[in-house]
Amino acid sequence: MKQLQYISASLLTIFLLSILTQPAFSQLSDLRLFKEGDKWGFRKGDKKVIKPKYDEADAFQNGVARVHLKGKSGFINEKGAKVIPFQYDWAWSFRDDRTWVKQGNKWGVIDLKGTEITPIKFDWGKGFRDERGWAMLGDKWGLLTKEGKEITPFHFSWVESFNYGWARVEKEGVFGMVDKSGKEHIPLTYNEHYDLGYGLVKIPTDEFWTLIDKDNKRVSDIRFDGISEFQNGYAIVKKGGKYGFIDQNGEPITSIIYDEAESFMGGRALVLQDLDLIYINEKGETVSVDRNTWTNRFNGELAKAQKNASEGKVVLLRNVKNPNKVEQYDWVSDFKEGFARIGLNRKAGFIDSLGNEIVAPEYDWVWDFEQGTAKVSKEGKYGLINHSGTLIANCKYDWISHFQDHIAAVEAENKWGLINQSGEEIAELKYESIGNFKEGLTPAKLEGKWGFIDDSAKVVIPFKYDWVMHFNQGFAKVKIEDKWGVISKEGQEITPAIFEWINDFEEGRAGVKLDGEWGYIDEEGEVFFED
Repeated sequence: MKQLQYISASLLTIFLLSILTQPAFSQLSDLRLFKEGDKWGFRKGDKKVIKPKYDEADAFQNGVARVHLKGKSGFINEKGAKVIPFQYDWAWSFRDDRTWVKQGNKWGVIDLKGTEITPIKFDWGKGFRDERGWAMLGDKWGLLTKEGKEITPFHFSWVESFNYGWARVEKEGVFGMVDKSGKEHIPLTYNEHYDLGYGLVKIPTDEFWTLIDKDNKRVSDIRFDGISEFQNGYAIVKKGGKYGFIDQNGEPITSIIYDEAESFMGGRALVLQDLDLIYINEKGETVSVDRNTWTNRFNGELAKAQKNASEGKVVLLRNVKNPNKVEQYDWVSDFKEGFARIGLNRKAGFIDSLGNEIVAPEYDWVWDFEQGTAKVSKEGKYGLINHSGTLIANCKYDWISHFQDHIAAVEAENKWGLINQSGEEIAELKYESIGNFKEGLTPAKLEGKWGFIDDSAKVVIPFKYDWVMHFNQGFAKVKIEDKWGVISKEGQEITPAIFEWINDFEEGRAGVKLDGEWGYIDEEGEVFFED
């Protein structure tokens, strides 16, 4: 049963994504970028349609492509004809019918005809979404229409994109919401709040959550422990360890009485109450109660579950052909790799698809099988078992990660190592930290520095970096002091650690920031900046 979770996204992540991307409403093109020597062109299949002559180029969107030539950006059509002159020091691609362009150190907005919608006077900009865009003057944000009209003062320290006609804003550490006219419908008074959709916002009050609408009016007097986002018109609410539902007006459609709850789909929701699986409709009425069989929770015809109401246990039939042979458990999970987890008297084990108990409920907790092994815990320590239930790694570790490429990281007494799926330690527990394997290598930290090791624990890249990222498309970002560089899987330095930030590679290029200015590097490490 899926449990309700409350996840708050990092503001930094939202900020980077919002300024480096724009909403994707673009029309696709058959033309594809290719590089010949150090120049970029476009081709359709194997045919070269636009000869490679540009220093940089982006894919076609909405019938035009941004290209960079001799230090200037402009736009061409799919025949290679210039449609917007090469007069900008930088420009973003058209994701809709507006984009941001740069001259000197200032930014402005143009349309697909090259008409300047705003003066080129802003320090940064993002959007447009819902026909509104945000622009920055100094270090403050203000709101623009698609026609370039400024409709709010430039006094916000943080802004988010519009969603359902509203945008979350911050000023001097407090949050509110504005509509498309720039009016503050929720005043800038809250330390935090979250837009749930359907015109409702949750705000914190004395360690609880309260619902208000976008006119700042409280729509419920109930103080909840948690409120999910709306899905299909309804949100799950939690109070005192129990769950219920509210509609898009904030009105409860059920009491808060369920032990578990899943979101509405197809007009009904699945809830758990007193070991009964119950389907309810959108009026909160019970549609069906599944007291006898939970076949959809188990493995076809070979193992079924029933509820023994008198004892409050789940009764598992080992085989439907022999229904008199049963075992009783407190709970039974879904099957994974042919096995289901079982619980009895606060202990856990496993059964197979015939209902045979391969591991008696003896562990404090067990995890689903992954690639032939399952993690188990006993007295605060972790080990591994295989499909036969044999303990292949004793419960001696403080943590065991998920297996990736048949390797898992293990930790004991603040030291990390590696084990394989036979439970063998293939890397001594001596590292201060170990990441996950990606593209055959994993980052590891030793004596305060990061490097990379392979699945045999061989050091491939020496421990000399202050921070590293996982490999992506054959490249990894590495940090020395407060600067970033790029290395290959062989440890070759593609670029020295001189940049303030480096994006991931896409189509052979990665954005880089140096001295506050953005440019690109290619896979050979050549740097492209504006003149």
